[in-house]
Amino acid sequence: MRHSLMIATIAMLIAAASPAQAQTVAESPPAPAATPDILVVRIVGGNRVPDGAAPWAVEIYQSNDFSGQRTVDKQDELAHNGKSLFMAERPDWDLRHLCGAALIAPRWVLTAAHCVLNFANPGTAQNRIIPTFLKYTRLRIGSQDISSNAGSSCQALAVKIPADGDIALIRIDPHACTPKPRPIAPIRILETAPADQQRAGFVPATQFNVYGWGMVLARPADAIGVSTAAALKLDDASHIDHNAADLQFATVNFIPSTNCKMRADYRQAVEHGMVCAGLSSGAKDQCDGDSGGPLTLDVAIDETTVEQLLVGLVHGSAGCGQKSTPGLYVYVPQYLMWIERTIGHGNAAAGRAMLAPTRISGGT
Repeated sequence: MRHSLMIATIAMLIAAASPAQAQTVAESPPAPAATPDILVVRIVGGNRVPDGAAPWAVEIYQSNDFSGQRTVDKQDELAHNGKSLFMAERPDWDLRHLCGAALIAPRWVLTAAHCVLNFANPGTAQNRIIPTFLKYTRLRIGSQDISSNAGSSCQALAVKIPADGDIALIRIDPHACTPKPRPIAPIRILETAPADQQRAGFVPATQFNVYGWGMVLARPADAIGVSTAAALKLDDASHIDHNAADLQFATVNFIPSTNCKMRADYRQAVEHGMVCAGLSSGAKDQCDGDSGGPLTLDVAIDETTVEQLLVGLVHGSAGCGQKSTPGLYVYVPQYLMWIERTIGHGNAAAGRAMLAPTRISGGT
């Protein structure tokens, strides 16, 4: 699922330097293997997340077969090649995958709003989209392999979206969604006061971790940035590893908003509730299918252990793995009050109490 950003629809993600809820600083993830003809990673420039290192990562997928329920996606695929060869080469689990998300409380999952609102035809009223989304999607929790039936698969019970901002809360039944025998610890949200990325101490050297099950390279027509018949014919599935359904991560740097807005097509898109991150080379990046996935920050607990805190959600970009095209992320701390009020059913104090196990008083 891809989100519009000025000149193109997009949905991208980047991943992590230390993909674990709590791990020693000395630990590092294994390097990805490679085959002669195809990359075996699911994020641009990423690595496979070690088993159990990101238990709070959630997949949102379509529960029925790929069909007209995702009309906007079907039209996008057909536009890239009229014969749907790209579609035919993708395995079922890859076709059904929609977005990433993060478990932030026992009953609540956080994702990008466009993962919900782009599910139906453009222009469809929200009161019609959300019931359709609830009916035809499922959440996978407790498994990093989306090609298997591991973990728990459950239905969303409700969706809450604020008046503005690309963010959405999905309510779940923890008894149905929590893998046995033990519950999954939600990821804590970075808390800043005020919720401003500059005052949080972010500098260009600050590194974030980004997670997702998205594509490994930009589709050629997207990367070229044109829609000629010749460019569209370049699309195929050579940038998809049919055997790599595991969660991937990559590491990207914070980019100040002033620098991010230097791109003309970003000036209106970089809103107050957004944060930019990426590499100038584009070597590590978010990509199609990564929308809504978590962007995290490593925070030292003591001299030997770090914890990942949730900083952002994948919003999109004007490219995928291209030079000087940073990723845009929803800056989650900006929406803490809305999250607390929503989880607390209008009572921020109650929401704060419910979030207490999943937050930490902040700093970097």
